Amino acid sequence: KTSFLVPFAVFKALCNLVVGGLADRYGRKRIAMLGWAVGLIAPTMVLSAPTTPEGWVTVVSSAAFLGMQQGLVWSCMILSMMDLCGADARGFASGLNETVGYTAVAIFAQVYGGIERRVVTCQWKDSVADYTRPPDCVEAAGATGHCSGPDDWMPACAGSCMCTGYTGEPFRVQLALMITGGAITVGLLRETLFIDGAKGKS
Repeated sequence: KTSFLVPFAVFKALCNLVVGGLADRYGRKRIAMLGWAVGLIAPTMVLSAPTTPEGWVTVVSSAAFLGMQQGLVWSCMILSMMDLCGADARGFASGLNETVGYTAVAIFAQVYGGIERRVVTCQWKDSVADYTRPPDCVEAAGATGHCSGPDDWMPACAGSCMCTGYTGEPFRVQLALMITGGAITVGLLRETLFIDGAKGKS
């Protein structure tokens, strides 16, 4: 999980640094559309990756594009709301965007959890490969200890529980969300850059 989060965070941070200038120059809507287009790359990469250990490199790399999507789209939504609310209510606009955004994240986290429990299966690596669990793992888990999910891992058993199913349905859902978000942006998002005072008044 750490190897997935690092490229996501780094590329999101980089996009956060430049998105303001890009949105002021080209418009909020255009940059948001660019963000959704970049976001389509992430699930497409994962769904086309081989279901072998080598495919993990592709999964980790896809996180960079997901981070770029978040940095571009989310920031443009904040800027658009600030434009619409005006200079005197920028704090409210930012807070409202964060509240709506993270509420949606919390809801979809529950949806994802349900999908993961249904499609992800795990088993001890020594039951499917030429692998011997470390003695500390056998002792910690017990001879018949279960390996039902990645969050059940014990420190002594790190690397001994093998899970499959992460690169299927969860990323098909992500692809559908990217397409839906892009379509909503194209069809409904109003360009707010040229609203009176949108570029800010000191």
